[in-house]
Amino acid sequence: MKVCMLLGFLAVAAAPFSLHAADEASLLAEVDAQALERHARAIIMHRRDGGSPGENAAVDYVVETLRAENIDVEVHLFPGYVSNPGRCSLRVEGAEPREPTCLTQALAAPTAPGGASGELVYVASGTPSDYENVDVEGKVVLVNALPLPWGVKDAEDRGAVGAVFISYSELIQELTVSPIWGTPTHENYEELPSIPSVNINKPDGDALREALASAPVTVVMETEVDTGWKMLKLAVATIESEKDPDGFVLVGGHIDGWHYGAVDEGASNAAMVEMARIFHRHRGELERSLKVAWWPAHSNGRYAGSAWYVDHAWLELRDHALAYVNIDGVGQMGASVYRSSNTASMDELASAVLRDVASVDGRAGRPGRNSDQGFYGVGMPLLQFSHGRVDPGGRYWFWHTTEDTFDKIDFGILAGDTKLYVAALSRLLTNAIPPIRLAAATQELTERLEERKSWAGNHFDLSSALAKADDLHRAAQDLDRRLASYSGASTADVVRRMVRVIRPVLRVTYERNGPYHQDPALQVPTLPGLAPLETLSKHPRGSDLYRFTQVYLVRERNRLEDSLDQAIREARALSRVLGENAR
Repeated sequence: MKVCMLLGFLAVAAAPFSLHAADEASLLAEVDAQALERHARAIIMHRRDGGSPGENAAVDYVVETLRAENIDVEVHLFPGYVSNPGRCSLRVEGAEPREPTCLTQALAAPTAPGGASGELVYVASGTPSDYENVDVEGKVVLVNALPLPWGVKDAEDRGAVGAVFISYSELIQELTVSPIWGTPTHENYEELPSIPSVNINKPDGDALREALASAPVTVVMETEVDTGWKMLKLAVATIESEKDPDGFVLVGGHIDGWHYGAVDEGASNAAMVEMARIFHRHRGELERSLKVAWWPAHSNGRYAGSAWYVDHAWLELRDHALAYVNIDGVGQMGASVYRSSNTASMDELASAVLRDVASVDGRAGRPGRNSDQGFYGVGMPLLQFSHGRVDPGGRYWFWHTTEDTFDKIDFGILAGDTKLYVAALSRLLTNAIPPIRLAAATQELTERLEERKSWAGNHFDLSSALAKADDLHRAAQDLDRRLASYSGASTADVVRRMVRVIRPVLRVTYERNGPYHQDPALQVPTLPGLAPLETLSKHPRGSDLYRFTQVYLVRERNRLEDSLDQAIREARALSRVLGENAR
């Protein structure tokens, strides 16, 4: 048996956690499809742009419904920077003039009076390689992709004066093109897009591509975007545990939506109301509290509501939050594919719930940089289930369009999806030691670090970091084994210490900007701070860029090793507490 010399832990396989709450079946039986439909109708009747009267009315319904059952709900009012797309015109000039229907995007730049015009240049999917040997300066790019922040920025950086994006279907999707997570700060507001962008449907896009193949095409874009400050209303319900009222699991989902947003996100809001009501009735059985938050301005404020909450509840989250559970897009008619998006420490829980409740072996995936998942800086494990359709573009066909209406919700499916969340929450809330695997998080970190080492070759030394990661992983395996059979005193303190082991691990695995500032709303790999190792060897050794990258990587290695040292210290402290409480 291998011994971890640094911490003195025996590296043995962990016994499985008890994943079933004793009364889980009765909790699932309380999910009421008729109540879900009633809540959904009341929410979806409102057009819910972030900061609008409709969004506020939906929040008011949630608050009044829960307070009628004596559930504590706190309402926060605060200013947020939001944006609503306005008028959009795209004129195609030439021998066959036309004016395809278009939409501009939230937080896009509006055109100056008279519009923006230029020769149209097709750049395929708009990846960096698609721009090679293509001159787009002073021109308008035609991109066969959805309008997303990196697509607009790539066009802007290359001197384009505008961008026309092509949808994957006959519908045109509403989107947000800012790369800034939440309301901008004085340091990043200049990263807001500076060129106008529009989105057209696939048939019109195909026609433009065909026209370009035979002759030059000039377009004129005219867009209006209403961007500025609006008061936002955020409701947070608390179902307090008698055993540990301060500790909690946070559930969140956005209450705003494009147009009347039924599946995205009225159905999820209804499920959240039901979850709050169910766990309130069983609050005497909870080992820790539950908080449920309805985030405003997710869509037209780029996660403005949840980002505000992270900032203003940061210390409480650091000290007392066990995990974040996000809900988005449930209840889709025709849904057939299950999967989970979660941090590694939640893999076992996610798989068990999908197997036990839905009788499927769902596909687990790592979280992207989306869906109000801005809690990585705090170091909170994440869980989100997805039960969706398989449509072109990888999304349900009515996603972010005017077609996302009440009839798109299947309330039988919504009840089943709600049960997934109820089951997961019951296991997080009613187990004295929650089913969160420390060793799964440390294993992922170690594996990614090994991968980065292979990228580095002889260009950068990661041996010290890897040694610490290995020691921490063996310690985490031993802690998981001991926690699985723990029945001693001071359970709440043990759980908080358990969370303190994992926090620094998650911060470096999923965050780059540190605990207090949000990373951009752009896709990043795990261990993002060491991502430049992938290209370091491609720079001439000794060149300026090679050495600049080395300077950056040294700092990121320091951040990584500091985080590993923190986790090891917390692991030592938890080990001592487990030993003392077992006596």
